[in-house]
Amino acid sequence: MSEAGEISDEGAPEYLGGFSTTAVWRDVWRSAFRPDAFDWISSDGTIVPVYTTQRRVAGIPLRIVHSATNEHTASWDIAGGANGEDFVRELLVDTDCDMLVADFVEDSARVVDAIRGSGLAYRSRVTSRSSVTDCSGRIEDWWESRVPKVRNDWRRRRHRLDERGVQFACERSWSEVEPIFDELLAVEGSGWKAEAGTAIRQSGATTTFYRELCRRAAEMGALRLYHLRLDGRVVAFQIDILWNGSVWNLKVGYLEEERRSGVGVVLQQYVFEDVFADLGVDRFDFLGGALEPALYTVRYASEFLDRSRFTVFAPTWRGRLAWARLGLGTDVLDLVRPPARSLVAWTRSEFASTRRQSPH
Repeated sequence: MSEAGEISDEGAPEYLGGFSTTAVWRDVWRSAFRPDAFDWISSDGTIVPVYTTQRRVAGIPLRIVHSATNEHTASWDIAGGANGEDFVRELLVDTDCDMLVADFVEDSARVVDAIRGSGLAYRSRVTSRSSVTDCSGRIEDWWESRVPKVRNDWRRRRHRLDERGVQFACERSWSEVEPIFDELLAVEGSGWKAEAGTAIRQSGATTTFYRELCRRAAEMGALRLYHLRLDGRVVAFQIDILWNGSVWNLKVGYLEEERRSGVGVVLQQYVFEDVFADLGVDRFDFLGGALEPALYTVRYASEFLDRSRFTVFAPTWRGRLAWARLGLGTDVLDLVRPPARSLVAWTRSEFASTRRQSPH
């Protein structure tokens, strides 16, 4: 097992997954949120970013290995190395865990094939859905596919802001972003996010994460910091990452006093003009951690992308107990005390009645 916090895919075969599979993302995320997370490496060289925790389930300590993810994670997968087909059992044994919980997993992720091929009992459920725009064609065709009423509203808003002298810019280097970074945080924290306690600058860890991620992504040539200015002030911005043909919309913000003028809508028009013109871009992913995508993003969508939580159960008696409860429809992180009878007898009977429903 690699040391906690170590970036360990140097020299490993390149895996062109999402940006969150890169060593840069993993390093920045760990430093900001989970210093105890680590890159576990299988015997065949598969790199799996995880951390471990322990919870008391039905009065029994249950050891869980989690994907290295939180609400700021775009998606999660194997980070690199070998083909990753046989690592799941080895991971559970090596970390001495009873369960693997992997969040923000796309159906196309390599880890899905590994889980399904492991022969272990598992459960999956969709936890988030994001709007995705196909950028591989012509922007004129995409524009004409939008609802006429919405198109006309976008045109009006852009015309009004153009008359006010709005200025659009895309910054790609840290030397350009650093001087305005604090201004961006002030813009993002000017409205409902501050009231809800979710603005970036309300958390030191979150501020550190986005500042360092922007710096490191800029060094890799992956950063796209789009923004609009009116009267010399930033009124709307997006922190986007371009990687492996996809643009990830990590963070958006607008000045609350300009909300009614539609600065966010107009900025998105400028952004699409830029990404559609880039032959290296296939899709724009609005991300988002909710089961239903934000309404404003649906108006741009060509399709929707689901991300799921996968829960895999080790063939230990604790893992079997957890699977037995899940077989009755209880979520793994909300397990309660079993019925008032022999725990051993209950575990055996429940597991026997559910084992036919999933491989183990």
